[in-house]
Amino acid sequence: MSNKKLEISILNLSDIYKLDVTERIDSEYFQKKYLEMDEGKYSKVLHHYNDIKVKGGKRLPQGHDFVTEQGTPYIRAQEVRNSFVESSNAPLIEKSTFERLSRYKIENNDVLVTIVGNSIGDIGYAKNLPKDSVLTENAVAIRSKTIPQEVIFVYLMGKYGANYIKRNTVGTAQPKLSIERIKQFKYPKLSSLLCQKIVSLVNESFTFHKKYFSLYSRSELEILKLVGFDSINDVIKASQISVRRFTDIENNLRIDAEYYQPKYDYLIDLIKNQKFDSLENIVDIQKSVEPGSDYYEEEGIPFIRVADIDKFGIKKPKVYLSPEYFSQIISPKKNTILFSRDGTCGIAYKFDDTEKVITSSALLHLTKKNDISIDLDYLTLVLNSPIVQMQAERDAGGSIIKHWGVSQIKRVLIPMLDKNSQHSLGNMVRESFMLREKSRELIKIAQLAVEIAIEEGEEKSYAYIEQST
Repeated sequence: MSNKKLEISILNLSDIYKLDVTERIDSEYFQKKYLEMDEGKYSKVLHHYNDIKVKGGKRLPQGHDFVTEQGTPYIRAQEVRNSFVESSNAPLIEKSTFERLSRYKIENNDVLVTIVGNSIGDIGYAKNLPKDSVLTENAVAIRSKTIPQEVIFVYLMGKYGANYIKRNTVGTAQPKLSIERIKQFKYPKLSSLLCQKIVSLVNESFTFHKKYFSLYSRSELEILKLVGFDSINDVIKASQISVRRFTDIENNLRIDAEYYQPKYDYLIDLIKNQKFDSLENIVDIQKSVEPGSDYYEEEGIPFIRVADIDKFGIKKPKVYLSPEYFSQIISPKKNTILFSRDGTCGIAYKFDDTEKVITSSALLHLTKKNDISIDLDYLTLVLNSPIVQMQAERDAGGSIIKHWGVSQIKRVLIPMLDKNSQHSLGNMVRESFMLREKSRELIKIAQLAVEIAIEEGEEKSYAYIEQST
């Protein structure tokens, strides 16, 4: 299906030996953009540093599990999202588990890289994580005393880091990036003055990041308080025994015990004690397409999958589709809410502008009905809250990959708070996202400044920073 132009690279066998990649003879490895970093026009700026350490993580030991309270964060691949690493949603491990995993602690300012699966190549900066946070086996930590960690962070997030990651990833069904190959990555040699400017930009970005995350977290707590949901924990800890009539099982077509836990009854009663409505009465729901991997391209129209989104945004996709075949497929318009129904069910993200992207069939498009008055940022907040997440937890079926049927999603109950409350919560979300955007802009400036220094020299890099800040 590819429309890529023919590209030819000619190498001597001695060049291959020089690159120490005799196990790779595929043409992908020897693309011109990669060779330019090794022996081409950028090779004078990019260097291999012997002091750079790459440390792997560790999976939970057999017989150990996560705990709900008073534990140490266990940082998984989903906490590494091309940004500053957040531990608020990370599972916790108890003291005995930490003692088994203490060798795999994350140090402050570690740069984290995911190395397995669909999220491979995500970059996270571990700045001010809780003490003794432990890293998953699906990621590595990169440390250096020669290059500022902030420079490593933005460099790996940029095109050169992406090229190294893609070039050294092997496997198709379950892609992997080995620690040994990461150790061979080259990094830019920059002046101390330019490094200081990059460090300053990243630190300023982190300040905005903290503000936006704090404000968004406040909005999450506030909506639970307004709905009366803050007492749910007492119910969850209460009796887990539920007695049901056979007719209930017939009506629900569910025989598993999970569906009938008392906490779900409590949740529904709580919502119904106030003004509420079903999701199908609030939004129109559209399905998207599933083109299949045969149509995947390296460039074209971005193809957004569940792994590419969270409640805070969409990361750069790793898969694209050809405009020749898919230009007429529905794209999210302004104020469309993406809502996941497969895998990690119940992730919601609202588009503030029309985007030329294509989404997988695992993502539904929610658009507000014309005759409904609701703040869409409020609705998105509700969809991402435990109010809806618990409904997804109850309804979604499948043991390996969860699936939440559209007919079930239509029946999701949404609390309809008064307009002032909706608007107040919506404003908190909007303000937090403005702060998030400022944080991202600064990271982008730092990233491009490094790339300009590699390609055009530091003088132009300084000029770009001055112009952009």
